Amino acid sequence: MKLFLVRHGESQANKQNITQGQLDSNLTDLGIDQAKKLANRLKDYDFDIVYSSDLKRAVETAKEINKFHHKQIILDKRIREIDRGDFTGQPHSITKPLWDALPEDEFEKKAPNGETRIDQVKRVTNFIEEIEEQGKNILIVCHGHTIRCILKALFSDEKTLHEIWEEFPKPNACLYEIDVDKDRNINFIHKGCNIHLD
Repeated sequence: MKLFLVRHGESQANKQNITQGQLDSNLTDLGIDQAKKLANRLKDYDFDIVYSSDLKRAVETAKEINKFHHKQIILDKRIREIDRGDFTGQPHSITKPLWDALPEDEFEKKAPNGETRIDQVKRVTNFIEEIEEQGKNILIVCHGHTIRCILKALFSDEKTLHEIWEEFPKPNACLYEIDVDKDRNINFIHKGCNIHLD
């Protein structure tokens, strides 16, 4: 199986420094430009299947890429961003101090009525276990934390969540290209790459 993991372009909430989570935020003009540049980079790739988070910023990015491929875009809620609960839509200046004050470990924290990063890993792992049976070239357009959750699912117990979060960048419109063999051996061709934006 070959996976192409893509983070969406810049969203309105990204630009406004708003806690986004599952807020359905559109791409900015810059985000659309980023998606177009990424699409141009990927135009000669061969994708068997295209998945996207159902949130607008991911769907808009997927549609730009798909202009060169004409595949059905399969929307899946399991690859949404983490649910930030009551923090959703609030400025970072308000939510960050509240988040930092929570006593739990970074990956066990959750906003009121939200989910933990461990919760997100579980739903994303369910998605990965389903699609890896297909063994094909798969494009997944999603979110920064979702990409890290996918990597955690692939690495399983080989890397901790802390290691995943430290090691793998997630800039807007970045690309991960990963070969995964039947024994779950992982080879990175590109890791959080966004040279197409230069």
